[in-house]
Amino acid sequence: MGVDVARYKLQAFVISAVYASVSGSLIALQNKFVTPDMAGYMHSIELVIMAVLGGAGSVLGAFFGAAILTLLQQVLTIFAEYEQIMLGLVMMLENVIAGFHLTERGSLVADLFSLPASRRRARMVAGDAMRLLERVGLARAAEQEA
Repeated sequence: MGVDVARYKLQAFVISAVYASVSGSLIALQNKFVTPDMAGYMHSIELVIMAVLGGAGSVLGAFFGAAILTLLQQVLTIFAEYEQIMLGLVMMLENVIAGFHLTERGSLVADLFSLPASRRRARMVAGDAMRLLERVGLARAAEQEA
């Protein structure tokens, strides 16, 4: 009985490896040349920032995160000598701000563009959760953690 965790971990790893190999093949096909520098540390950080900025919970959010970061890089080119420093500072600021929002929603972009109805629904869900915690006697513990 139960879920075979090792099996599902292996399936997830194989599926992600297939996606990575297809994307790497497409990059090689497009550029006609591939070097290890194309997948360096800074590029990996940029991809994570794109996902965090737009929201890792949806493809559309990651798309918006990629668009925002790409536009930000283009805007910062006016500071040619300080572009990397400015981009690093903006990324750090975004991580700090987004870190506060990730615990409650999915992303900073979702929080900025959320409609009043979705905020009202989030408050209702939080209220329902608090009432359930009160019913089982854990409301004080939840308030102390918050």
